[in-house]
Amino acid sequence: MSWRALNSLSLSSLPAHGKLIEVPSPMKKPLLAALCLTLATGCSMTATKKMRSPASGESTQDSGPSVDPTFMLKDVPAPLTYPAQPLWLGIPSDRAGGKSTIFKKEIDIAAPDQNTFIFITACKSFDLKVNGKKIGKSPFGGKNNKFGWKQTHIYNIGRYLKPGRNVIAVKVRSFKYKKEDSSWLATSDKKWVNGGLIARIETPSQFISWTDRSWQIQRGKEWVSAEELGSPSLTRFIDDDDDILNAWPDYFPESPDYIRHLTLKPIHIEAHGVVSGTDSITVDSSKLSEGQAPFVILDFGKEIGGRLVLKSDQMSVADIAVGESLEELNSPYHDGQKIVTTKGGTSSTDYTAFRYAKVSFPVIQGMANVKTYTEMDIDHDFYPVEYGGSFDCSDPRLTKIWYTGAYTAHLCMQFGILDGPKRDRGEWMGDIGVSGKVIDDVFGDTFLMEKSLTDLRTAAQGTSAPGELPQKHVNGFSGYSCAWISALADFHRHQGDLGYLTSQKSNLISMLEYLQKDLDDRGVFANLHKADDFVDWAPGLEDDSPQNREDIHFTLLKAVNDAVFMFQELGDSEKAQYYQTLAENLKVSGHKIFFDQASSTFGPYRQVNAMAVLSGTPSGSDGENIYEKILQPSSPAWKAIATPYYNYYVLEAMAELGHYDGALEVIRNYWGGMLDLGATTFWEAYDPSWPKEHFHDHLKADDGEGTFVSLAHGWSAGPTAWLTENVLGIRPKSGGFKSVEISPHLEDLQWASGSVPTPHGILSVKVEKKDKGLRVNLTLPAGIHAKVILPGEKTGESFVREIDAPGSYEIDSP
Repeated sequence: MSWRALNSLSLSSLPAHGKLIEVPSPMKKPLLAALCLTLATGCSMTATKKMRSPASGESTQDSGPSVDPTFMLKDVPAPLTYPAQPLWLGIPSDRAGGKSTIFKKEIDIAAPDQNTFIFITACKSFDLKVNGKKIGKSPFGGKNNKFGWKQTHIYNIGRYLKPGRNVIAVKVRSFKYKKEDSSWLATSDKKWVNGGLIARIETPSQFISWTDRSWQIQRGKEWVSAEELGSPSLTRFIDDDDDILNAWPDYFPESPDYIRHLTLKPIHIEAHGVVSGTDSITVDSSKLSEGQAPFVILDFGKEIGGRLVLKSDQMSVADIAVGESLEELNSPYHDGQKIVTTKGGTSSTDYTAFRYAKVSFPVIQGMANVKTYTEMDIDHDFYPVEYGGSFDCSDPRLTKIWYTGAYTAHLCMQFGILDGPKRDRGEWMGDIGVSGKVIDDVFGDTFLMEKSLTDLRTAAQGTSAPGELPQKHVNGFSGYSCAWISALADFHRHQGDLGYLTSQKSNLISMLEYLQKDLDDRGVFANLHKADDFVDWAPGLEDDSPQNREDIHFTLLKAVNDAVFMFQELGDSEKAQYYQTLAENLKVSGHKIFFDQASSTFGPYRQVNAMAVLSGTPSGSDGENIYEKILQPSSPAWKAIATPYYNYYVLEAMAELGHYDGALEVIRNYWGGMLDLGATTFWEAYDPSWPKEHFHDHLKADDGEGTFVSLAHGWSAGPTAWLTENVLGIRPKSGGFKSVEISPHLEDLQWASGSVPTPHGILSVKVEKKDKGLRVNLTLPAGIHAKVILPGEKTGESFVREIDAPGSYEIDSP
């Protein structure tokens, strides 16, 4: 690479990631004769040994019931204190409309270093001059390139500096669009902000300057102080999910104070090329040519949500690829990132979920050939919660599934309750409809649950006044509006905060009214709002279709039943009666229009039949026919695809019909099938028929196939809630666990035990087979009325005991 090429160095011209394990020929010699080194981090380091994905049946769990690194964490770390950073400088509002603004900084340097670097980017584009000499410009022209500012440009300006006064001048061009409001964040794709500049100047050993109020902008013939916009981690100039300022020196995005951080070390490091180390990792590229890049692969042993953090003793550049699997390292979902660290500095990638990381070390002219990384860890971002819920049973596979689901849901608890920590990293109500039940049963959280429920309903309301109809469905999906209602009800059953429920009453009423406008003159759901409706990532159920409308009809009926419960809790008998009548009408119209008399089912889709069961629509022998022909695990209907998301509702329907044995079979084989392939969290999509080798390449979701599919998705955590609510049988029946029903179902298990958090304290249950019946040991906090339901002496009979006083009880069935 020539000096001129280096002077115009941008990310696109730095050496790219090679294929996994594909090492350039000069680096194919085994490092230290394949010596396995033990690092002080407690991991192993192997030279040029090809890694593999975990084999079938191979455990990647830590000792103990949970793989969650924060499980039973005694001391929760304090919020991070972030170091000072350069600031984005803004273009004044009167320079909007595509005009340019000149920024300048005067710097006195006694003895310039020939290797002095400027790191720079601008929104929208820039021209850079040093002492009047044009050095370079961003190659991001065209009004449609909205993301050019995310790419940091690196220039070696040392040869243009002189002893004494030096002038750095940057012309920044703004967008040709106007802002919608006074904030510097854009609100839509067609209304962008004026833009800004951020820069940092230093040598490999010394900091010189960065953008702050000492920089100036030109106003006519005068120079005035520039306006500060925010730190590098406030990098979002327009709406975009990937908030990455790539290759910014010592970059570390800020998190809300309620997110905490835990440092995790890799369990295995695999070195390729001129890399060595014991208590640190040293890269010696002095004998390599530019364009060659030794690398290491890090394995952290489990799915983690966070960022890779590097600390180096020299200014250095590293190419980073992270993946939830080894396959994903070849084509990272979040693309490759570059980390630039200053001497003694710490820098990180952006937040995502991953297990593996590939770190390559390109040779950069002007930077040290030998550098030592004293840190190469994960900063694990987590929302601090306590595992108030627990589960154990005579089948270790089910216990492992319970804790894997709990960890999956926990990883999704970030700035809100996300669908997944890798993608989409957004609040999706369908996902929260499942993960929220897990959070209720395991963590008993209120802050994030209320935040996400409120966020989603507020977004649907748009600019409509409170009490008026919302402008759209939740997340734009009719079924997700229904899911919001049902999740609100389930949250209230667990937490019982009448204040919060009251605050959502007008939102509840207006959403129910909005949903009623989707009914046709037959009284069935017809998507009259023309929403882009979604039911499941399964053929025939991904977009608006007759079967989608059928499914959403039953989802609406279920939501209306939940609304009746909430109006009763609020003491509004008039609304409760009105919606009870609506529910009865929906049940009648749904059965009349959608029930197939020939098959005695609601069609071939198990998703649709499951929701019909949960809505209470089947009558007489309909339910048993549906189970035998559609829901039974041996039914041909199971050859069709359903995600873990909707298979949770299938489990619930099986339990509703009394087939707990079939549901346990599905949990062991379907969710257990992911564990057999090495899962440490549950995946966005899975089917046992898909190829097992390089499984991540073959997962299918969102009209695509491959490693973009998330390996940690909250909507897949459902078995955790199911096992608590059906095997232990713990279900709150009124707000805040004022009353609870405990009706355990062991089936082929010998015993099961566990707990749930309630506003009154921890409620714990142990159930075991005793003679021909069951024995329940119950610990009941004060303030809860419990109804314990056990099998009676004869088939179909039940033994019921009601308890009002707190204490420990031993209850035997007859």
